Amino acid sequence: MKVGIAVRRWSERGGLEGNVLELARYLSGRGHEVHIVAHRIEADVPGIVTHRVEDVPTWPEWHRIQRFSSAAARALVRLRSDVTFTSSAVAGPDVVRLEGGIATEYWTAYPRARWDLRERAVARIDKARLRESKAILVLSEATARTLTERHAIEPSRIHIVRNGIDLDHFVPLTQSLRSRSTLRPCPIVAFLGSGFKRKGLAPLIEAMRGMTARLVVAGRDRRAPHYIKRARHSGVDLEYLGFVRDVRDVLERADVIAAPSLYDPFGLVVLEGLAAGRPVVTTRATGAHEISPFADLVVDEPRPALLREALERAFVHAATPHTAECARAAAMLWPREKTYAQVEEVLLSMSARSGIRPEPCRT
Repeated sequence: MKVGIAVRRWSERGGLEGNVLELARYLSGRGHEVHIVAHRIEADVPGIVTHRVEDVPTWPEWHRIQRFSSAAARALVRLRSDVTFTSSAVAGPDVVRLEGGIATEYWTAYPRARWDLRERAVARIDKARLRESKAILVLSEATARTLTERHAIEPSRIHIVRNGIDLDHFVPLTQSLRSRSTLRPCPIVAFLGSGFKRKGLAPLIEAMRGMTARLVVAGRDRRAPHYIKRARHSGVDLEYLGFVRDVRDVLERADVIAAPSLYDPFGLVVLEGLAAGRPVVTTRATGAHEISPFADLVVDEPRPALLREALERAFVHAATPHTAECARAAAMLWPREKTYAQVEEVLLSMSARSGIRPEPCRT
């Protein structure tokens, strides 16, 4: 099977980018011919062919998103692949994975986002790719229901394919292996992820106002100084690490992981935290809450009062024997290879439905 994959940045860095790269590597290892269409090519993977999309502006961002979608779609057509795939904001591929969710659903959680030009550009692409794709891969049951109930998508086109992780990389950490009966005097809450507004850092800071705990923040956001200042004024002990290449170091320091997103189609940090043996506080707007074994740590929405209560319960979990084993057992159900095998199954199905194109005659 010849597979054409569109991704804006072909790189090992970044959550979405890393997922695409490992998926491509998996498909190539399974004997498929894999072609990557990207604007920025930062990785060289043996056996995988890359095609650079030219003439894509870097600014403004909304224009870049639209131009890449159109250019990538044309490039995929020229490849004459058996099946095409994307998890980026690209309209046209046979199979789309809603890794970033649905823009208009984020607007429901954060109405002001509808006036953001970037969000409006993504929403236009969402509308086109939901209409044109043959198969839609979603990361949670909640997103599947949203597609059928609010967007009138036929259930036969929807496939639930959750994210998985490298369970050999995210092993139970040192502190996770100890059955703790007491908590350190100043517990550590870890917040990991970029895009602090969507990820819910503001209500988390308010929830920790006056709390005897340290908040460790890892990730990128151009307004990071604003959040640091906000924490200082709220009396919250915040340590800002910026971008961290290997989040295991942060997970090992933490007693509790907080993922209080306003909207997140999955939230990989939830799974990473569980794999490391940590209790995770999250929201029903975060798709990964569906796989959490800690129902009492899932709040209906990221309101400071609800998050504060959940954090207090999480500290009890962190000091309770067998919490680490319970968290790890939940994560063990979602190895990365399971995700890639499910994606491959859908790609093969769509390729067979379209009919495999014969190789051209060579003279």
